[in-house]
Amino acid sequence: IETNGGRVGDPSDYYKPTIKDLKPGTINIILILDADMPPGTLVRALVTCTEAKTAAIQELMAGSNYSTGLAIGSGTDQTIIIANPESDLYLESAGKHSKLGELIGRVVIKAVKEALFKETGLCPSSQHSALSRFKRFRVTEDTLWDKFKENNAANIIKPVFLEILDTVEKDDFVVANTSLYLHLLDQYLWGVLEEEEVMVCAQKILLLIGEKYGIKTNNLLAEVSIEAFNTAWTSLLVDICVAKTSNLQS
Repeated sequence: IETNGGRVGDPSDYYKPTIKDLKPGTINIILILDADMPPGTLVRALVTCTEAKTAAIQELMAGSNYSTGLAIGSGTDQTIIIANPESDLYLESAGKHSKLGELIGRVVIKAVKEALFKETGLCPSSQHSALSRFKRFRVTEDTLWDKFKENNAANIIKPVFLEILDTVEKDDFVVANTSLYLHLLDQYLWGVLEEEEVMVCAQKILLLIGEKYGIKTNNLLAEVSIEAFNTAWTSLLVDICVAKTSNLQS
């Protein structure tokens, strides 16, 4: 107080308005439990609630914006758990084996998914996209366009390329196999699959995608690493787009 005391209404030191952010990008949960419970059960309810939020995000295959891992929340998430000390219902457990834990899990998963859809459009259909799966590995329309320009003998303009790319990267077969391809990489990075087995299976996936579009994929994958997986998949998608643009010209 001696060094920073003040009174409401005192002259201000600064005025610094900021741009209004309509999508703050955080998950705030207020969970109201109409039952009495001891403090320890409230803490366990918080844990169960957090696990449910994480499950909802993982089921949507949302990637981290700060690493190549799957997201489990945002860096600013907050949760408030409210119980009713006046209730005649007294519960002593909120873990996964209890009915309260089950209900917390079900309602939070549903609410988080609904909120994410309303806020950002994130939902299963929006994630049915090979590029959505590769987003956490920093592969985007722009990186693919830059690679495509190196082989753009037909001088295809970017909007035409993006239209072709959209049909390829949202193809059911490509989405499903890309998902398997990246899950192999995830499991290698987590240490639960060895390099040799990942290499063999990933090469087969690239071969299957290439065969669908008549593209040869001999030894596209140089090694098992994030960079190598990105390079191999990017090269394959660009080759497919090049072939489809050639078909447009013929």
